[in-house]
Amino acid sequence: ESVCEDGLIEEKIIHQLFSQPSNLGAYAHASIFPKQKFSLISNSPECLFQSRLSKRDSRLDVWSMPIKGTMPFERGRDCFFTMWEKLKNSQKNQAELYMITDLLRNDLGRIKLTPVHIIAKKKPLIAPGLIHQYSLLLTSLNLSEDSVYLYDLIKGLFPGGSITGAPKKRVMKIIKALETRPRGFYCGSTILAYQGNVCASINIRSGELDWVSGKLTVGAGGGITLDSEEDDEYEEMLKKLSSILQALN
Repeated sequence: ESVCEDGLIEEKIIHQLFSQPSNLGAYAHASIFPKQKFSLISNSPECLFQSRLSKRDSRLDVWSMPIKGTMPFERGRDCFFTMWEKLKNSQKNQAELYMITDLLRNDLGRIKLTPVHIIAKKKPLIAPGLIHQYSLLLTSLNLSEDSVYLYDLIKGLFPGGSITGAPKKRVMKIIKALETRPRGFYCGSTILAYQGNVCASINIRSGELDWVSGKLTVGAGGGITLDSEEDDEYEEMLKKLSSILQALN
């Protein structure tokens, strides 16, 4: 039986995803395709890049916010401080974050060979059921010297370094050889451009909904390093999966 017979599937999806703000990631969004009868749904907390055009001084400011390091988190002041202390003092998670931060610094710097400033080296980010750590990087591109196009930003930054790991090009070749099918929407990016501002997510905690079959396909995963504990990584993956499913309950 089709799940779209009543013609209200768009409203239901939007309502379910956005009815409880506390369950939303910072880059949560839904894309509706009525003719194709499917939707793309994301509860992502992660930013590939954001850019803002400054007409006054002909500059384009570009930020990126790589995330690495995850722990389960239930909201509450005492729990936050306890879990954040544990996360930020983890040598494993710190090494992963700094590796990806350096990768993104390199990616940003290569767009137009401009300096990249690390605005924040390690900060907490609360997502539904999880606490992450992230870095914030900024580069300013001089538009009076050369044009900068959206293609330049995508070519320089996509896919996100927190998805591939490092070194990026080599890891992408390994992923292509090992994985049996394309990831599709999951781990891709959704881009919103409006009045000189451009925002691009990284579509973790994301899935594809087929209206006719009612099937929701969601991706979840994580990065494995030499210091990883398999049980911890598996539990973390389940928490990430729960982060999108609870937003749709």
